[in-house]
Amino acid sequence: MKPEAPQLDPDVDFSEDDSLEATIQWSPPAWPPHKVLVCQFHYRRCQQMAWTLLERELKSIPLAPVEIQDLELATGYEVSGRCRMEKEENLWGEWSPILSFQTLPSAPKDVWISGNLCGTQNGQKSLLLWKAPGHCVQVSYRLWFQVKGQELILQEAPCCSFSIPTQAEWVAVSAINATSWEPLTNLSLVCLGSDSAPHGVVVSSIAGSTELLVTWQQGSGEPQEHVVDWAQDGAPLENLKWVRLPPGNLSALLPGNFEGGVPYRITVTAVSPEGLYPAPSVWRFREELAPLVGPALWRLQDVPPGTPTIAWGEVPRHQLRGHLTHYTLCAQSGTRPSVCMNDEPLWFLLSPWENT
Repeated sequence: MKPEAPQLDPDVDFSEDDSLEATIQWSPPAWPPHKVLVCQFHYRRCQQMAWTLLERELKSIPLAPVEIQDLELATGYEVSGRCRMEKEENLWGEWSPILSFQTLPSAPKDVWISGNLCGTQNGQKSLLLWKAPGHCVQVSYRLWFQVKGQELILQEAPCCSFSIPTQAEWVAVSAINATSWEPLTNLSLVCLGSDSAPHGVVVSSIAGSTELLVTWQQGSGEPQEHVVDWAQDGAPLENLKWVRLPPGNLSALLPGNFEGGVPYRITVTAVSPEGLYPAPSVWRFREELAPLVGPALWRLQDVPPGTPTIAWGEVPRHQLRGHLTHYTLCAQSGTRPSVCMNDEPLWFLLSPWENT
């Protein structure tokens, strides 16, 4: 005879040791009290298929809680159990309904900035970004900003961005209800001199790959790390991606499916406890393609009279699909062959016979 499934208490307790441990109380199924049941439990991270079986099997008498060790902070887990009679080793009952629980929140480990914080912002905001926590969890965050000449500003926010106040010099982030031993994640927002910034930034495409390789030379300072960030032209600030590298690394292979003909803005920044040393951003294409459109043309006042003056506008970067080298202007009069010329300015004088 197979026993019913055990019942798991939804109130999960966590230890605050360095190794995160969950303790789950449970109740054995109804069974004659003089007969002992043996129960086993398994768990898995949310969205994973494979289960991990706990080695220790528990008995209904005496009753001990389920203990799951070496868990990760800010991660969702699932646990389930089943029972058998003590002397029936292979006659297991059905697995219990899954109990889902979330481990304690934690401060984000990877915080960065989107927007031209160290350049001319032209009224545009900059965002503090951080990467989402583990699987199947929702975490709220607490942010402290030190703004020049003001007291510390405390804000609360959901995941995973927040607008940086003007003249903010420092930020720290923690998770609400985080463990007592979980440190804050902090970042200096001070923009430092260009002498210590990386230089010689080169972005290369890789044959047969959709990735991009970024290399640079280190500035005069001694940063604690480098950050390489990138975004597609016109993408919202929240879509910025980035990777962090130790100071000795002067190259980064940017993961992702970089599309041909699409412009990407790439920035390399040296980071120190004192602040940020960003190199000038560069625009690169994995593959350059033909422009989608030509420039819009319009005719200006003839100078001198009878000599047409033509002007044209810039083609938007996303329609250029490559780096602009020059403009080609062609003019035709009647049945005469077209006359073409290359030029860089945004205006051009045409001889009287070149009227279109």
